[in-house]
Amino acid sequence: MSRMKGYNDMKTRKFLSIFVALSLILAYMLPFAGAAELFENSVTWTFTDVQEGVKLTNSSGKEKEWYINTTDLGNGLIAYAESSIDANKNEYNRGFEIDRTSKTSFGDEEITGALKFGGKSTSTARYLTYTPAADGILTAYVKHGSPSKDNTDIRSLTVEQDGIVVGTVATVGTDNPNLKENINVKGGIEITIACDNNVALAKLVFTPGGSSEDPVTPSDTEAPSDTTEPSNTTVPMDISAWYAKASDGEPIEPDSKNNTAKIPAGKNLAEGTDIAVYAMEDLLYKDVEASFIDTNGNALTTSAEMAGRLTKSLTNPSRKDFGKSGASMKVVPSKNGTLSAYAKVSASVTKLLYINDADGNIAADYTNDSGESVYVRVDAAVEAGKEYYIYTDGAGTDFFGFEFTPSAVPSN
Repeated sequence: MSRMKGYNDMKTRKFLSIFVALSLILAYMLPFAGAAELFENSVTWTFTDVQEGVKLTNSSGKEKEWYINTTDLGNGLIAYAESSIDANKNEYNRGFEIDRTSKTSFGDEEITGALKFGGKSTSTARYLTYTPAADGILTAYVKHGSPSKDNTDIRSLTVEQDGIVVGTVATVGTDNPNLKENINVKGGIEITIACDNNVALAKLVFTPGGSSEDPVTPSDTEAPSDTTEPSNTTVPMDISAWYAKASDGEPIEPDSKNNTAKIPAGKNLAEGTDIAVYAMEDLLYKDVEASFIDTNGNALTTSAEMAGRLTKSLTNPSRKDFGKSGASMKVVPSKNGTLSAYAKVSASVTKLLYINDADGNIAADYTNDSGESVYVRVDAAVEAGKEYYIYTDGAGTDFFGFEFTPSAVPSN
């Protein structure tokens, strides 16, 4: 009997030893399992089965579906719109149109459905927001709103964080109407997704720590032997900037408006950067501090170097010659990207601020219907080597500066 008891005690001790060993192994491995989950899980939005919007039959007898105000699209993605009905078309003209059926190819991937942003004149009336929990990659699948347009028709989706454009997806008419781009974003900072003209978002993916196709290996585990950058990731780009300053010209005796310098026409004010900046006629400089908003009305944080403005000394520019004369400014980028113009725009529903190319094609425009002057940043997708003129039709403009963000470039 005692021998049997000793045998059973030995079995019990052996079982306990195995149990403890397994517990230790599991305790050691669980943190690594959690880390893998953190880096590998991505969030994906498509628009075939999104929640129902408001339906309306237009003047052509076609029923369409819209998001016309703030709408939660799930997983932290919010759509903002302030829509009204266009009486002529009997359609909502400042909302998101929901497309549940169209099929679009992005390389080898076919995606059904899309969320349509509206046209250029109301592009600032709608946008999406999302706040990532960690640094990572936002992958946007974007469709040109009029893919039959020629290859000079560029329409862009823009991604901003903290008032800075961190990525632009520039679709190009017949040449590149469907485009997938990866954009680096920071954790804990709200992302704003907007457009400069009619585009559609077919799919959106956020992947913590890496691209949606190539999860990043956590730093506390062994990295794979082949660490070559995947070809569809993006190389971070530097922002080029020019801000108005007295040293660009010659000092003058302060006039009645406290202008203290004259900036000459025809001089490149931004040498050594990715943009060339010219005044089309002599402009006057004055120290001015201002607080800026974007075209959605959101407050911006601007560079401390932006501390003055240039304004007209002689002639109002005109849309008739696309701003090529008078108190306008010309910018020539050396790369494709996004040009951000900082300006004071007087209150007027008839005098628009334009950014157009030498042929008059409008890259962006802005109407100030607030009833008072505003300091605003207007963004436009621009092409390498093209001349762009920035001006207010029939009025002077206070120019504070320009920033240029190159488009994301695939790594080799």
